[in-house]
Amino acid sequence: MPRVLVVADDLPIRHFIRIVLGANGCEVHEADDVPQAVAIGRSQCPQLVIVEIEHAQHMLSVLPAARWGGSVPVIAVSAPGQNDERPAGVTSLPAITPFIVSELLGQASKALGLPEICRRADRLQMGNLQLDLVRRSVAKSGEPVRLSPREFDVLLCLAANPDTTIAEGQILQAVWGPAQVSNRGLVRSYVGRLRKKLEDYPLVPRHLASEPGVGYRLGTRLAKYCAQGRRSEG
Repeated sequence: MPRVLVVADDLPIRHFIRIVLGANGCEVHEADDVPQAVAIGRSQCPQLVIVEIEHAQHMLSVLPAARWGGSVPVIAVSAPGQNDERPAGVTSLPAITPFIVSELLGQASKALGLPEICRRADRLQMGNLQLDLVRRSVAKSGEPVRLSPREFDVLLCLAANPDTTIAEGQILQAVWGPAQVSNRGLVRSYVGRLRKKLEDYPLVPRHLASEPGVGYRLGTRLAKYCAQGRRSEG
């Protein structure tokens, strides 16, 4: 399992990256500043560092001295709505500015030397449902749907790898962390809540499908994927 270290003091963007990469099979560790990242790196030996762009220069300055950091690839990201300008000294660093989900997955795949991680766009439209993964918003027939943060995290975990069954244990790991990996009832409970809010007929779900004994998938047949204002049939 690829090990990724995310360094950002912006909690929502750090959490978002953990969910997206965790849903795609990565072991993700989080740090809110560079000193904490160095300490975590010492014990976890990450294979990729993703750093919020304002911390990138500091991160690059300490990596050579870290026993684990000499050859670790680094990707800089900007949180949605933040200034996208790169600080001096990091102009040659791979950077995702503005933040786009498909670019994150593509850059991470390249840096880790893996077959391309599932690349999907930032927004999905499935029938009467519209999902904006970065802004964490959902609408049904044009009307906003209120989801709890944890409900959206479960939905995001499925949307990060659509049309693919995600094991219950993998959802638990990505959303709740390793302490809850055996609590399968937790996933079933949250999927049930999502079906009540998003499906026209919760007992006959169209989008949130289950594979008994395996996990769940977000079915997106006839969905439209949108990125940077462009749409294409998925």
